[in-house]
Amino acid sequence: MEQTLVFITLAFVLIFFIWGKWRYDIVALLALLGGMITLFGTPPNIIIATFRAGYVGDTFGMFDFAPVGISLTIAGIIFITLLGWKFLPRRHGKSSDNDLFEIDNYITEVRVQKESKINGIPCSEIIKEKDEDIMLLGLIRRGKRMHAPGRTEIVKNNDILILEADTENLDSFIKRTGVKLAGKKKFRKDAEGSDEIETREVVVMPESPLIGRTAKNIFLRTRYGVNLLAIARREKKIRQRLENVSFSNGDVLLLQGRSFNIDEIISNMKCLPLVKRDIKIGRPQQIILGLTVFAAAILTVITGILPVEIAFTAGAVLMVILKILPAKDAYHHIDWPVIILLGAIIPVGIAFETTGGAEMIANQIISISSE
Repeated sequence: MEQTLVFITLAFVLIFFIWGKWRYDIVALLALLGGMITLFGTPPNIIIATFRAGYVGDTFGMFDFAPVGISLTIAGIIFITLLGWKFLPRRHGKSSDNDLFEIDNYITEVRVQKESKINGIPCSEIIKEKDEDIMLLGLIRRGKRMHAPGRTEIVKNNDILILEADTENLDSFIKRTGVKLAGKKKFRKDAEGSDEIETREVVVMPESPLIGRTAKNIFLRTRYGVNLLAIARREKKIRQRLENVSFSNGDVLLLQGRSFNIDEIISNMKCLPLVKRDIKIGRPQQIILGLTVFAAAILTVITGILPVEIAFTAGAVLMVILKILPAKDAYHHIDWPVIILLGAIIPVGIAFETTGGAEMIANQIISISSE
């Protein structure tokens, strides 16, 4: 029975990550409602299981909470569907940090690789996905630009395509076709912090030394240590190579640099950083590897090889080691108030029990309930 439930759970998670059709807020709600189904679903389950193991000598199994948890999940879904949504306040205006500012589509360059899926096909076949809103503005071959390549023009290895798209559609296009960002050069591996690369959006301010200059003539990468991935300019088309575009006041730049000093670089460039967004353009997907680590942690708990707290802590550490989860993100996403609260309450509870306070209160409750 437990193996069946594990298989169903992992299959559901895999389907969600591959297709990604569900809204994240709905998934979060279902995760909260279903937290009581498994042993590791909520911290109280783990604490109670550990407490039981210390006193009885036997802990709870992976799905011992399932009968109660499934009942509560079904009841919660029915309540939210029929009645609960009516009590939710209606939000007006911007719904997230991503909507606090609007950016026109970026103009960027991508390089066709030998193994790219669009290598050897006509331009008319490049953008055929209905979900991708991308415009092909030009094609650069051997240093010469075709401003309006014909539909029958065959794309060749090492061609550079000039595209207009937002970050989401651009990321989808790169992953689907296997092209590479033309401005995304690798940082030196022996340099400090080279394994922590970050992408940031900045606005060129009036006092910026970049104004009137190009990435090429100021040696942007050498001087500032950042890659220029894309440029967005309101209501204006960019007709030049990105490295030859003169920066103007109000331009939005998509920059890539090392996490440990990118804020200082942005300040030196006298640019205004925009609200951080989860921009992951051209990064390799590690969904399967992450699910493998997660499944291995679950199996070690089910088979009794490791207790749940050790298995999932080891799984989290392994994800950081394999760079599935960046170390800085792991640190920032730890709920420190909960850790401190539990660390303070557990000793108090033990002291309360050893001094006889818990027994006295329990006897009083039994005495009152029996009257």
